[in-house]
Amino acid sequence: MFDFTENARRRATLVCTAADLDRIVADPRVAAICADLLDADEKLKRGEFSKDEYETYKQQQKIKLPALMFHSHFSDGHRHNASAEPSGLSILDIDHINDPRGMWAKWAPTAKKLNIALAHVTPSGRGLRIVFAIPSGLELAHAQQRMAKRLGLPVFDDVCKDPARCSFAVPKDYVLYRDDTILFDETLAAAYQKSIGWAAPEAKKAAKAPTRRAAKKPETKTTKNANDVTISHPESGSAGPVPAESNLGQSAQQLLTEATPDDLTLFAETCKEAGLKADHIDRYGSRHNNLVAVLSTGITRLMPIGTMRKVVEHFMPTFSQDQNCQQLINDFYDKYTDPNRPMSQRLARLYARSHKADMVNEGKEVDIEQEEAEAQAKAEAQAKLEEELLEVAPRGIKETLNGVPQNMRFPVVCAVLPLAAAYADAVTVQYCDGGNQRLGLMSIIVGPQASGKSVCSKRVALWLRQMEEDDDKQRAIEEKWKEEKKGRKANEKAPEDPHVIIRNPPVTISCSTLLKRLKNAHGHCLYSFGEELDTLLKTNGAGSWSQKFDVYRLAFDNGKWGQDYNSDQAESGLVEVAYNITMLGTYGSLRKCFKGDNVENGLSSRMILAEMPDNAFAAMPKVSEIEADCTDIIEQSVTRLKSALGFVDTPQLRATIGDWVESKRLEAMADGDLVKDTYRKRAAVIGFRAGVVASILEGGETENVCRFAALIANYVIDKQTHFFGETFEEQMKVVTNERKLSIPATLYASLPDEFEFSSIAARRKGSSYKSNRQLLCNWKKAGWIERIAKNTYRKLVS
Repeated sequence: MFDFTENARRRATLVCTAADLDRIVADPRVAAICADLLDADEKLKRGEFSKDEYETYKQQQKIKLPALMFHSHFSDGHRHNASAEPSGLSILDIDHINDPRGMWAKWAPTAKKLNIALAHVTPSGRGLRIVFAIPSGLELAHAQQRMAKRLGLPVFDDVCKDPARCSFAVPKDYVLYRDDTILFDETLAAAYQKSIGWAAPEAKKAAKAPTRRAAKKPETKTTKNANDVTISHPESGSAGPVPAESNLGQSAQQLLTEATPDDLTLFAETCKEAGLKADHIDRYGSRHNNLVAVLSTGITRLMPIGTMRKVVEHFMPTFSQDQNCQQLINDFYDKYTDPNRPMSQRLARLYARSHKADMVNEGKEVDIEQEEAEAQAKAEAQAKLEEELLEVAPRGIKETLNGVPQNMRFPVVCAVLPLAAAYADAVTVQYCDGGNQRLGLMSIIVGPQASGKSVCSKRVALWLRQMEEDDDKQRAIEEKWKEEKKGRKANEKAPEDPHVIIRNPPVTISCSTLLKRLKNAHGHCLYSFGEELDTLLKTNGAGSWSQKFDVYRLAFDNGKWGQDYNSDQAESGLVEVAYNITMLGTYGSLRKCFKGDNVENGLSSRMILAEMPDNAFAAMPKVSEIEADCTDIIEQSVTRLKSALGFVDTPQLRATIGDWVESKRLEAMADGDLVKDTYRKRAAVIGFRAGVVASILEGGETENVCRFAALIANYVIDKQTHFFGETFEEQMKVVTNERKLSIPATLYASLPDEFEFSSIAARRKGSSYKSNRQLLCNWKKAGWIERIAKNTYRKLVS
C-alpha cells in the first residue's frame, strides 16, 4: 500500500489504488507537461536553453505533476517521514540516458524474476524509473544497491532513500511495464514490515525490553517486559514458538523466502572470525554466548535485521524459536549498531568478501551446459596452440618436447628458453626500435604442488649438461686454489686468484659472490635454475640480498649494477649484468614474490610466465623418456648456440614483431586497456629474443621462426596480464586515482557509427571523466573518429 498526491506542492496524501493510477496516467494535463519537458530538452540540444535555464524550467514543470510515494503509506494522511509506514516497494532511478526504452527492453524478460512492479520513462524523457518489491529483510538502500547489481548498473540515483520520496507521474505511453499483482498487493507492506522488525511508533514505545537489572538476577528464570510477554532465561528453553506467518499474497510470500546463499556464507565466515564453527553454534549450554560472539564481530553492520533472523533460524533452528534469541538480536541492532562508525579491519575483510561474492554471483544462473561448452572451446583453442608450437619449434627445442605431454609443451619451452639464450651470449641483435640488445630472458613456471613441474627440470638438465661440465672443471681449479691459500704458511705469498668462470651458480647465491662471478665471466651470461621459487624468496628477503630483485630487473637489458665496500672481505665493483634464470614455483610463492612493488616497478613484465595444466582429478600424466637421437640433437643445438658470434641481423623477425606489437597497441587503444598496453611492449621483446634463438638454431630466418616468435609473444602477454593485471591496476590506482575498468571486448567495435561521450562512460564502468576524454583524444589522433557536434562523434574506421 502506497500513497499519492494530486499536487507535489501539497503534503496531503491519499492511498493509491489501481483506479487512481489509471486515472493519473490518462490525465491530459500530465501528458501536456511531459510534452513541454521534451520540447525543453530539444531547445537545450539546439542551444536555445542553457543548462541552468533548462534545469530551472524542468523543476518548475515537474512540480505541477501528481506525485506517487511508492516507498510509504502515511498514517496521518500527510507526507512526512514521521508517519511513513514502509510499503514494501522501492524505486530505482537511472538518470541521463539517451534511450530508456531500449535499456528497459534488455531487462524486460527478467521483470517477473526480479519482482519488478512498474517501469516507466521519467517525465524528462531522459531517465528510467523501476519500482520493485523489496526482498525480505533489506532496507531501502540495500535493496536499491542489490537491484542495481542484478541489472548490471554502474551508476544510479542513490539519493532515493527517503521514505517520503516523490515520484512524478507520467502519461500512459511512458509506462513500459506494470504488474498490479505486486504493485497493489495488500499483504506486501505487512510482510515487509515484519521482515525488517518495523513497528509503528506507538508500538515501539510500548514494547520496551526488560531492564538489565532484571536480566542479571541469577535466581530469576524468566522476566516480563512491559507487555507481560514471558522472556525465557538464555538456556531455559523456549517460551513458545514464534507465531506462524499469516496468509500472505504471492509477492509477500516471495519476500519471506529463506536467506540467500551469500547471506549464509557471510554468517559462516563470521563464525570463523569469531573462532567458532557454524555447524556447532546451536548447542545447548553455549548457544546464547555463541550468538553473542558472532554478533559482537559487527556483522550487524553488514546484514539487515530481517535477513539476520532468517540466517540465525538456518544455523540455530532451536535457539531461534526462543524469544530471548529474538530479543538478543533486537538489542544488538538497537544498541550496538552504528552504521556511521569506522569498520574494524576484521569487519572490513568480511565486508569485502561478501561484497565480492555478491558481485560475482548476483543475478547469474548456473548453466552447466554452457560452462562445459565454453571450457571445451577453450581447451580446443589451447590444444591448437600446442600443436602449432610443436610444428614451428626450432631444431633442438622441438626435440626437447619429445615424450612431453601435449598440455605441458609451453611450460617446457619457456623453461628452456632462458638457458638457450644464455648459451648465445656472444650475440647482439637489433630490435624494432633500432637499439642493439643481448638475449636476456627469465622465466617462472608456476603450478600447484605435484602438478608435474619436474618435467621442466628434467628437460632443462639436458640443456644444462655442457655448462655443468665446464663449471665442474672451473670449480675444481677454484677448490685447489682455496686449499693452497688455506694451507700456506704465514710468510708465504698467497697463490694468485685464478678468476675462474663459473656460469651456473645456485639461485641462493649471495650478492657479493654474484658480483664476483659476473666480474669473472668476462661478458658471458650466467644462468641459474631453481626448483622452488619459495627458496629464492627466503634467501632474497632481507639485507643486501634483497638487491637481487634489482639485479633480475637490470639483467633483462644488461644494465649496470655494483656495490662498494671498504672491507676486503666483500666484493666491490661495477658490472653489466648478464644473468638468465628459470624458476619453478607454486601460486602462493608467485604471489609473495610479485607483490605490489615487483609488479609496478617492471620486474613482472620482464618475466616469462608459464602455467602448468590443471590436472585436478585427472589421471596421472605420462612423461616418456627422451629418445637418444633427440638428446644428440640437443647437444648439437647447444654447441651451435655457443659458437654463434657477433651481430645477427633479423629483418624478417623485426618486421613480424613490429606488426605484432602494433596490433596489440591498436587492440589496447580500442579497449582503453592500460594493462595490455603496458605488457605488450616487453612481451614483444621476449618474443623477439625467442625468435633470435630459433633463428640461430635453424641457421637463419624462416617463416616458422617468425611464427614461433609471435606465438611466444602471445603466450607471454596472456599469462602476464592474467597473473599481474589486477595487481598492476591496483598499483595504478595509487598513481592515477583510477578505479579498475570493466570493459567489454573491443570497446570501439561495440559503439554505434555515431555515438555520444556518455556511451563511453556507460561501457567503461568505474572510469573517470579524464580517462574517457583521453581515450577519445587517442582515437581522434589516430584518425578513428571525428567530432560532428558537442559530445557527439562519428567512427571513421569500420
